[in-house]
Amino acid sequence: MIKIFRLIVGVNFILFVLWAVMPSIDINWYDETTYKVLSYEGYGSIFELQNDLLLGYSIFWGLVNIGLFFFIMGSRETFFVLLLVNVIITGISGLGVYTSVESVLGEVSTLLYGIIITLLVMPGDIKDKFSKNVS
Repeated sequence: MIKIFRLIVGVNFILFVLWAVMPSIDINWYDETTYKVLSYEGYGSIFELQNDLLLGYSIFWGLVNIGLFFFIMGSRETFFVLLLVNVIITGISGLGVYTSVESVLGEVSTLLYGIIITLLVMPGDIKDKFSKNVS
């Protein structure tokens, strides 16, 4: 179960990184008209306006994922706090424009978050592993 947990955490982080860099990659996949429509709706604008904030947030998520992967003390609680922050930020961010690839990455990542949450709170090897690292 621990190997599966580590695999899910690793895959989820890779999906997050892909999702974060997707606006830089997508420009090559679409014709000029489609890209203008996406740009008109605000696609990719978060990278121009809040580049440093997004980079810092992504690095912090990476550290939390490394903590989950190696069962480092406090990473489990930080993961839950970051998920709550994500819900709040998403709720106040307004309209989001995503391509189909980004939507798929987001949906799969959300599914993996649910599995990670379940494994973190369910009694068993993973919860015990974090408990052992606390003492």
